[in-house]
Parts: sequence; structure tokens; C-alpha cells
Amino acid sequence: MPSPHIVRRTNLLSLYSAFLIESAQAAPALSTHATDKAFAEKLAIANTSFSSYKTGARVIGDRVARQIEPRLGLPTGWMDKEHSQPAEHTSEEVQLARFLKLATRAFKRANDGTRKRLEDVLRDSLNHV
Repeated sequence: MPSPHIVRRTNLLSLYSAFLIESAQAAPALSTHATDKAFAEKLAIANTSFSSYKTGARVIGDRVARQIEPRLGLPTGWMDKEHSQPAEHTSEEVQLARFLKLATRAFKRANDGTRKRLEDVLRDSLNHV
């Protein structure tokens, strides 16, 4: 079993990867620096600290791990556990980003008739909520 510091860094990188996907969908022109800064702000940590955690120059301690979890809608202790399938343990925002990416791919590949059916399915689902 890897050390808690490696598990936390792996989880942070997984969450960051999902954030990159979300950011690319929302603002494709954002630079890497701007994306890093936005993610650090979301975690309420300094951008320089995030950079150090990301590269492994600094370890993520208990206080920072507990700070990150609620900021991303994760349960307490999530950062300390290995996750074989991060999608099952991600925040609503990350799930939304994944859905939008999938929907965008489906829409781009579809012909006009299929696009209309995709729209109809979404409208129908709103009527049943």
C-alpha cells in the first residue's frame, strides 16, 4: 500500500485532471497557468502551494486534505483512500463536466435526426424531474 502522501497526491492529480476537462469545455483558451490558478482558488490554497503539491515537492498534510474535500464536495477522508474509479467519487461539477463532454461528442458526431432525438430525450427527462 502506498504512503498516505502518495495516495493524496494521486487523488489530487485525478481531481485536477477532471478539472482540466471541465475547464477545457468551459473555456478552451485558458492557459495552463490560469487553469492552475483557478483550481488552486477553488481549493482555497495558494497557487504556489498547489504547484508544489502537484509536482510532489511538498506533501499534502491532514489539514490541507481536510480543506480540499469539502471544497470539492467530497466526504471527509476521501483524499486518504485509493480510488480505482475516481468517477464514482467525484463532485457534481466533475460529473457534469464528464456529461457535457460526452454530450458534446455525441452531438458533434450525430446527423440532424439524431441531434433532434438527443434534444428530445433531454427535454423529456426535464419533464419527469
